[in-house]
Amino acid sequence: MIPFPGAPSHLLEGSAINPVPVFEAAHEVKAWAFETFISEESELYNPDHSHLSRADVLFVWSSVCFKSKGFEVVGTCQLGEQTGSKGSKEFAEWNLRQLNEGKLPDFVITLCAPFFAECDSTAICAVIEHELYHAKQKKDKYGVPMRHRTGSPVYEIQGHDVEEHLGVARRYGAWSPSLEKLREYLNAPPEVPRRYSKDAVCGCGARI
Repeated sequence: MIPFPGAPSHLLEGSAINPVPVFEAAHEVKAWAFETFISEESELYNPDHSHLSRADVLFVWSSVCFKSKGFEVVGTCQLGEQTGSKGSKEFAEWNLRQLNEGKLPDFVITLCAPFFAECDSTAICAVIEHELYHAKQKKDKYGVPMRHRTGSPVYEIQGHDVEEHLGVARRYGAWSPSLEKLREYLNAPPEVPRRYSKDAVCGCGARI
């Protein structure tokens, strides 16, 4: 099993003195993520991500974490194909090609280097799988995976399964089917024991 490569030290050093974000391709993180979660030979294989086995997913390190709606964002997932006015779309896609060996990726997963330098192995696995769950192949109204005329998959970004405030859950409990399912999963033992997530990250079981 490939050890998790970790955040580059020069990005961590730069974030302390330079608030301007620096982005860097993380091809080694893609290799780790695909072998850990998408390879059928892995102990942590997750069939929920099987549609990504041939997808071009670009992983990118960010030297800083971002804020959104008052919360720190440690990872994001977006489509490689950009939107926007003339010029801005092309420029954004050009930047992605520069990071992805000249190819426009299907998905871009950006990871906050300072967070990954300090969090434990379970958090590393959970955050990366969280972003992979956003990367979906679109389905038609009959549930059939969609493809372009060329035969390539039609991809989309999937939202979260559960969207709720902690205060509402505190006051009203698991009032919706999605919250009830979440409670069921939280009350059950996790499918991935902590010792496996340590092995996936460290390669030797050593605590980081």
